[in-house]
Amino acid sequence: MSGAASTEAFEQLTARERECLRLVDRHMSSKQIARQLQISKHTVDAHLDKARKRLGVEDRFAAARALIEFERGRADPPIRPLTPPPIASPP
Repeated sequence: MSGAASTEAFEQLTARERECLRLVDRHMSSKQIARQLQISKHTVDAHLDKARKRLGVEDRFAAARALIEFERGRADPPIRPLTPPPIASPP
């Protein structure tokens, strides 16, 4: 992931997108997810693609990992640049 997805991005995921991502994290294929949720494989793929785009990650596996980490409360906080302490002038 090129940077942590925002909290807002995770909150915008639908319940079905989250459900599909959780099943991806359990190493299930689109076909297996479709059977379990009683929806088509095409619909599963659409949910996963929308979730991936919302989170700004490269693939469904990265999206699933990001969601799991977010739900566990360990999502990376926004990166803040480090600023060195000011240099004191000699007295």
